[in-house]
Amino acid sequence: MIFNSQEELLSYAEHLEERTVPEALVTVRRLYPEFRPAAPEDKEYKGKGGFGQYLEEQYFGKENDNKALPDFAEVGVELKVSPVKKIQSGYTIKERLVLNHFSYVDFAKETFETSKVYQKDRLLLFVFYYWSKKNPHKDTRVQ
Repeated sequence: MIFNSQEELLSYAEHLEERTVPEALVTVRRLYPEFRPAAPEDKEYKGKGGFGQYLEEQYFGKENDNKALPDFAEVGVELKVSPVKKIQSGYTIKERLVLNHFSYVDFAKETFETSKVYQKDRLLLFVFYYWSKKNPHKDTRVQ
């Protein structure tokens, strides 16, 4: 899906709050009839980052890639998806969040404002989800 503004992207993302991806898609498909997922609904997403890939392709309709551009380059926004887990006193972040990979050699030659890291991660959209060993991606609730 192509977004015309950062506000439109944020408004679209807000439909995820306290819902699973399939629940949010019910609303999204009514509001955006042109929406199409980037991969078949039965595609399997495994391993670390699997839910992020699932969310990007199934909800945002964006194919996963390793480009040096933000995920939503048309509005300059990078998507970051991170799990939270239940602990005795509430919730905590489950694992560290990697913002970007870069070459120290190339980075040393750039100014911060012209660096690839800054160009990709200038504006971040964070999506946190409730992690559980038992839940398949389709049953995972976004925070």
